[in-house]
Amino acid sequence: MLDGSEQSFVVTENGNVTGILTQKELVHGLSQDGKHTRVADVMRRDFLSLAPQMHLEDAMQKMLAAGQYLCPVMENGRLAGVIDLQNINEFILINGAIRKKEITGSGVSDE
Repeated sequence: MLDGSEQSFVVTENGNVTGILTQKELVHGLSQDGKHTRVADVMRRDFLSLAPQMHLEDAMQKMLAAGQYLCPVMENGRLAGVIDLQNINEFILINGAIRKKEITGSGVSDE
């Protein structure tokens, strides 16, 4: 986990989202209880979840306000997906680049 690209995880039990485990919580738990740390003891149980219909910019604002960088996306009480701030930022950057290209044309100069 510490050297991988994923730093946070949605925790499920019997198909229900029960928490979020972040690198910070994992490291804290390991420093307190060592290798016998249980996910259930260190995961965040109070977490923000998002609806699939939410606009990405609104989702980003809610996530930043909550200090939560990964959110489960819930639909009808079930996990529909997971999104993190890095995903949203990448989408906004790519979308902005595409829009800029459409506005300015091919981007090839006549010079």
